[in-house]
This record gives sequence, structure tokens and C-alpha cells, in this order.
Amino acid sequence: MSESNAIVHFDICGPEEAGLSRFYAELLGWSVTPQGPGYALVDTPGGLRGSIVGSEAQKLAIGVQVANIEHAVGAATRLGGEVVMPPTDNGWVTKAEIRDPAGNPLTLIQGPGEVQSPWWGPTWRWGGGVCALTPAARGEKDREADDYDSPLRCMAQ
Repeated sequence: MSESNAIVHFDICGPEEAGLSRFYAELLGWSVTPQGPGYALVDTPGGLRGSIVGSEAQKLAIGVQVANIEHAVGAATRLGGEVVMPPTDNGWVTKAEIRDPAGNPLTLIQGPGEVQSPWWGPTWRWGGGVCALTPAARGEKDREADDYDSPLRCMAQ
């Protein structure tokens, strides 16, 4: 279970996602799972999950779950931060990107009650349904019941 204002995600961005993925997997023993061109999910031994993203610019950003994303973006602006991307539903989560007064990137992620991220646990609410990672996506590749083509399984609620 995630709590408001807790770090729940990280993004490591830069050119050549495959090279970054190999670097972090070999250096730190992280489990890196490619999801398609330019994007990979990361599991760390401590349980924090994130992603490696292919992009022209290098960036390391943390994602913090907030109770009310609109309120958090407004507060960030009042406190001297800059909105880089307003709250946006990307199909996985509703998130906003800001910079703190020193220019550091920070991703704000809407917490429970809105769309939630699969990085917060084995199941999560998405629209009117509940989604879960398939056994293969959880690393249980020997499970006979796992014959899904997609790493996600969603059911109407």
C-alpha cells in the first residue's frame, strides 16, 4: 500500500535505452524488462520500481504519489516551482512534471482514487476495472495458467 507524498517511482532517461538498461542491470543487479522500443520497467532489490526511457536528453526523476494532483501542482507553483507538464492521464497514471526552484525534475503521480500504477502492487484500479500483472510479467514463467500475450490482465468491476 502506498502513502501520499511517498516516493513510488523513478525514471532514468537518456539516449540508447538498451545501453542504459544493460548498465543498471549489470552494475546493480536490477531486473530490467523491455516493454517496447525506448522503454523498460525496472525492479530494484529494495522494492522501488521505475523505468528506463530512451530520450534525447538525460534526466533522473523521482515520482511522488500525491493525494490531490491539482492541489500539489498549484502548491508547487506558489512555492517557486515550474510546471513542465500539467496533470496528464497517460493511460497508466495521471501525472504532472514539475521542476523545483533549483531546477530539479519531479514527477507528481495521482494516488488512490484515480488511475493507479502497476508499480504499486499486483493489482490496481483502472477506470471501472481492476488490472493485474500476469504471472509471466511477475517472473513466474513456469505457471501453466499464464497463456496471455499481454503482461496485463484487466477485468471490469
